[in-house]
Amino acid sequence: MRPSRICTGVIAILSLAAPLFAQTSNTVAPSPVTVKIESISLQSVQPDRIQLLVKLGLFPERSLKVKAFSFSNMKINKMPAYVSPIDGQFNMKKDQYLKLPDVQITLYYRDLASLEPARQAIEQQKVIVSGSISATLETNLVEQLAMHSLHPRVVLPFAKEIPVSVPGGTSGTAAALAILDVASRIGPGTAKLLGAVYPGQDSAWRNDVGNEQVKHLVLIRTSYTIVDDQASYPLQFEQLGFWIGPSTVMAPREAVTPWQFDPDAQLRLSSNHARIDKASIEITVQPVVTAASAMPGGAALWSFHQKDFKIETEGKPAEDHIAYSDKATLIELRQRASQNNYALLRFRDGIVGSPVKLAGPTGNGWDRLAIVRLVRSSAGDDLRTEVVLLPGTADGKQIRLGQQIDDSGFGSAVFTEDGVIGMVQDESTAILLSSVKHLEDKTER
Repeated sequence: MRPSRICTGVIAILSLAAPLFAQTSNTVAPSPVTVKIESISLQSVQPDRIQLLVKLGLFPERSLKVKAFSFSNMKINKMPAYVSPIDGQFNMKKDQYLKLPDVQITLYYRDLASLEPARQAIEQQKVIVSGSISATLETNLVEQLAMHSLHPRVVLPFAKEIPVSVPGGTSGTAAALAILDVASRIGPGTAKLLGAVYPGQDSAWRNDVGNEQVKHLVLIRTSYTIVDDQASYPLQFEQLGFWIGPSTVMAPREAVTPWQFDPDAQLRLSSNHARIDKASIEITVQPVVTAASAMPGGAALWSFHQKDFKIETEGKPAEDHIAYSDKATLIELRQRASQNNYALLRFRDGIVGSPVKLAGPTGNGWDRLAIVRLVRSSAGDDLRTEVVLLPGTADGKQIRLGQQIDDSGFGSAVFTEDGVIGMVQDESTAILLSSVKHLEDKTER
């Protein structure tokens, strides 16, 4: 076991209240909080996941109050990872170290093309941790008005190489690698016996979703260019959607206006007279089954420019005004988990899709929901579909997923054995279709 050491990432996570609200421009001087990652240790290796335990704290330059921390776009050695939010009242005092509760990071094997990156992390006993930390500030009304938000937040992307402690030294490392070897060879029967939700798990319903229901899904690609006084920046974004009616596709609004949900795009648009070149916007739609197979050039591909479809309805997701990056630039960002994060695409005559079957009235919870992910190979050139089974609970007009997923599943229909009940919006949330008022005349049951 390598000796642990404190790795200090000088992460300007919070631009503190006093200077932030005193400025009249949308950019303020950085006022950093030092994030100290005290240690990362291997907590467990299970049949379907790896869990790491992180000890960390904050060293602020000014006093302020935070009521929650959340994590997004987390990666461990570029592998998707998930961290639960930290809730509670945190009174940070100037120049006084504040130790935060331990944080558990989870990596699911279902998100990996192979277990080799996980094996390397354990063998080398070091990882690169990257992602974004969001702090929800506790503010008064004057401060909220200054930030144009009732729930002001500060978000900062970060990346840091950190040593990993493996309990048990050499023998502990050998044991962890042995479990990984078993997991890499796990069969459907063993996975079911262990209660693991694993891609190879034998399930007639899983097979039906993966082979038949996936035919209702589409892949939406949106390309656009940000231009400013110095240069242009072409960008491309892709997300899932599905046929909700014979001529209508439902998708997150993010699929057609991705820049509104991307903090980096909004940061660029906030400076240097930057803007979206509207003429550069192109949206294409194709069936997932053709996107994930080596189909010849004649495979269906529908274009917004060619007027194969129009954006008939766009929900209005709630907006956050957040301070982003080390300079705490104020930007507007749409919320993925908003109940209005959806769009409906209406296709021209002659284009007919295969709509999903909607489930009838549902209860308050589900032991098993199915979500489809569109996964790229490690080389990035091949696509394949993968069905993830997970539990969920109803929460008002939304579904809280019992396990987090990465962005390869955003926009997927949420399947039950009786039909579709929702659409995935972010790592933990799906919208209940029964709450979307524009669907009455476009669906079938």
